[in-house]
Amino acid sequence: MGDCASRPSEKELEMHITCSNPKNDQHFQFVPYTALTEISVQNETNIYVLESKKKQFQRKKLEYQYKHENALQGVPQIPELNIEVQKGANFYSDSFCISQGNPYVSVSLEPNGPKIDTYISDRYRPYWYRFIQFKQSLWSYKSVVFKVMMRSSLKGDQVLGTHEVNLKSLEDQNLYEGWYNLSNCTQTDKIPALRLRMQLTKDEKMLWAKLIATCDEKLKRIEKRIEEIHESSYSSN
Repeated sequence: MGDCASRPSEKELEMHITCSNPKNDQHFQFVPYTALTEISVQNETNIYVLESKKKQFQRKKLEYQYKHENALQGVPQIPELNIEVQKGANFYSDSFCISQGNPYVSVSLEPNGPKIDTYISDRYRPYWYRFIQFKQSLWSYKSVVFKVMMRSSLKGDQVLGTHEVNLKSLEDQNLYEGWYNLSNCTQTDKIPALRLRMQLTKDEKMLWAKLIATCDEKLKRIEKRIEEIHESSYSSN
């Protein structure tokens, strides 16, 4: 049976892909409940749920306003690229049942920038939630590259695949999170992918202003829906 005997079931592999367990929220700036869309608010009929969400957004808005007021205007800021390497999927092949190595992720600024590696994980359900921060000038770098390496006692370290993110695509200071397919892949049945969180901060004052505006947008939707429920209740009486 060899290495295939330790392969998890399809259900276990699916749970690995779908579950989410961020470990490093304190390093990322974002408005919670991003899934609270206009449609989901409009479909909510429980006024107590809406009031609870309203209070949470109000608290976050006050927090961002305080940070915005205390952020220094016009003072050059050292860029901060925050990354969370969460987990991977499809890092194995069922075509042969011999050791294929265990994965780790090498994260580097390119060209010729600093590099940080995660620890080694399981090939079937690779899991890290490793926080990595590059706090430095980024003007000489074009991208951040994620390289998945497979470490084997027989073959040493070999590249499974890579994913490259252009730094310009992160300059809006938004939080990016999701699955990213690897390219240049070898020896896998399905396309390997990494789940990542990334955020580049270059202007804190601008970031806080943006988050305040997002809170205002969410609060406006919630308050409108609460008013509609009240009006409907009065009409029925």
